[in-house]
Amino acid sequence: MKSCHFPVEFACLYKMGAEHTLSITTSNQIFTIGGQESTPWTSRTRFTVPQSSFSLETSKGGKVLLNYDFIAGDVLEIDYGKRDVRLNGKDLAVSIAFETVWKELEPGVVQIKASHQTELMYSERYY
Repeated sequence: MKSCHFPVEFACLYKMGAEHTLSITTSNQIFTIGGQESTPWTSRTRFTVPQSSFSLETSKGGKVLLNYDFIAGDVLEIDYGKRDVRLNGKDLAVSIAFETVWKELEPGVVQIKASHQTELMYSERYY
């Protein structure tokens, strides 16, 4: 019995580039997002004071608004790709406001601010 072998080809939709961590503050800051394609992001916020809500906004229309009574020591993690919001490791999706607009980071110049010091991480994407 003869066996046939066919070559297998994989097509990549995009290539990943350098990884970046941006320090986001409560004031609009200007950043240049590298790459050629929009890219997903994650963020991590450690609250140092109590706060009754949280927001993370970009000048390109993206915004995550959370209504929750955060306390000092809380750790908030947001994963854009999964639309996942976690507080101290537990699901916090119930806090997502209707005004939230989930958007990937677009390449180019963007202003970003948050209602509390936040780290935002992303990887550049290329065709």
